[in-house]
Amino acid sequence: MDLSQITLTQMRYAVAVADKANFRQAAAHCAVSQSGLSMQIQKLEEMLGVTLFDRKKKPILFTQAGRAAVAQMRTVLQDVERLGQVVSSADEPQGLFRFGVIPTLSATTIPLFLGVFLEQYPRVELIIEELQTEEMIARLKNDTLDAGLAATPLAIDGIDERVLGLETMFAYLPPGDSLLKKNSISEKSLRARPLWVMPEGHCFRTQVLSFCRQ
Repeated sequence: MDLSQITLTQMRYAVAVADKANFRQAAAHCAVSQSGLSMQIQKLEEMLGVTLFDRKKKPILFTQAGRAAVAQMRTVLQDVERLGQVVSSADEPQGLFRFGVIPTLSATTIPLFLGVFLEQYPRVELIIEELQTEEMIARLKNDTLDAGLAATPLAIDGIDERVLGLETMFAYLPPGDSLLKKNSISEKSLRARPLWVMPEGHCFRTQVLSFCRQ
């Protein structure tokens, strides 16, 4: 098996297909034509001697060999990225920094730091993505995201969690409700009352349900 002709671009294309589970979306993400991306992945598969993706499935799935191969490609690309950071000036950070933020926080928090960050670190390529909490956690674990901003506590093994701020929670109550006379409401006083919750994937839903369990 001669792997000397494998390129970083081919590996990036394969990782993009793995992340998007769709050749068209992967091509758009990589800013290349779908035919060009497909051709490069086919060449990659020929050099490896394995099929990476089951193209008959929708969304596209890994083959057994493809899952392990793409995981190793992801590691290679991450090491190349870190190589750029190693050779950069120690007193001036540079390179790619991938930052995730949940949609409910993006509009209010990003403006607080974005301008200052870009001014202080002009050589850092900051990529900000709006992500649901579950996807953010998965991306942090597989090292395709460097940091994220989400509602805490998450208490996920292997992820360093730091509280940056606190938000007050409010109860919306019907007119004439006795709790409207109180300045603060305990969780206990809400136990016998119906609650509205957000859809699956919304961090506020998780917070409300955690209060119910308590």
